[in-house]
Amino acid sequence: MVKPLVKTQYRAIAQDSPPVRSAPRLVLVRSLVDLRLSDSTPRRGSLMRFSGSVYPAHDGLRVFIQKRSPSGRFVTGRAPDAARRGQHVLHVHAAPADLRDGVYRAKLPSDGDHVNGFSRTRSVTVH
Repeated sequence: MVKPLVKTQYRAIAQDSPPVRSAPRLVLVRSLVDLRLSDSTPRRGSLMRFSGSVYPAHDGLRVFIQKRSPSGRFVTGRAPDAARRGQHVLHVHAAPADLRDGVYRAKLPSDGDHVNGFSRTRSVTVH
């Protein structure tokens, strides 16, 4: 099985006489995005870290942290510094304005080679 690393167009060609060609088919590829939490149950006021990795590495792009709203949609919040060597980190104080109970994920916006990449969701309960 072929797994492209970037978005790619494929076309089948039958070796008949004359050769028969299919229409091109675009295969979209997502970046793999990982999200880790330093603590899923932080104390209010403590420092918490969102971190993770991106494959393939996209140095200079920002990975955004999103929180699921009551309607079920994800809303983009803060972004860590630009990714370096495929790694991203964001430190957040578990204070009322910065971090609340909820479900979070990381999003890497699309670039020229990949469509939006999303991490698995992570739940946070602030005490």
